[in-house]
Amino acid sequence: MNNLRFGFCPKGTSTIRVLICACFVCVQGFDSLLQLPQSAPARIRPGSKRVLVVGDFGAKGDGLSNDTQAFKEAWEMACSFRGRTRIVIPAGYNFLVHPVDFGGPCKSKVTLDISGTIVAPEDPAAWKGLNHRKWLYFHGVKHLTVEGGGTVNGRGWLWWAQSCKINKTNPCRNAPTAITFHRCKDLKVENLKVVCGQKMHIAFTNCLRVMTFHLVVKSPAVSPNTDGIHISASHGVKIKDSVVRTEHDDPFSNSMSFKRSL
Repeated sequence: MNNLRFGFCPKGTSTIRVLICACFVCVQGFDSLLQLPQSAPARIRPGSKRVLVVGDFGAKGDGLSNDTQAFKEAWEMACSFRGRTRIVIPAGYNFLVHPVDFGGPCKSKVTLDISGTIVAPEDPAAWKGLNHRKWLYFHGVKHLTVEGGGTVNGRGWLWWAQSCKINKTNPCRNAPTAITFHRCKDLKVENLKVVCGQKMHIAFTNCLRVMTFHLVVKSPAVSPNTDGIHISASHGVKIKDSVVRTEHDDPFSNSMSFKRSL
């Protein structure tokens, strides 16, 4: 297969050569000499507002270490508190997160503050024995807010290279949705970039009352069947002031800026 060159998601492999793009940085790992910021110890007073920083749970944020367990532990603690809880993914760090479930119901109203960058494993083998349709999977959560101005990067180039739409001799296989929200109610997603999805970038399935604002969803033209935003069996979904530019010809996935309510 010829090398594919595009200025979007930087990483070289034997099949795909990718160049760095100034408009979206699809980060590689780096060795940081800085220590991740840490929060003050979480208070246990019922009803108080808490801030949890993923560094408190062992996340390295160097783009190389597997930070999945730290994210799971932060979520489980936030979900167990009463009142409002914020999980902070700090700016300036790159967190490698493998396929993970963030499940409800939660006792608290959780805000996931993505100020830094979350990156997926590059190798599809990381999904061995797991559901190939999911990467970051939120389900059964009420009053969840996802925000922060950071980036979720699916680093989907090896999935694209294996696609039957790129090479007809390849078998057609499932690929992950970068972020799935399933059976979530009173959900807010705002001020977030989702790039280089393995397949779909964002999916809302069986959700109720969803508000999305100021999203940027992008992948290069060579990415096969990469829906921007997929909505299924959901009600009260509002998408405003967002930009979606992906390969797939779905009306939510073409290049557009839109205000839309469903």
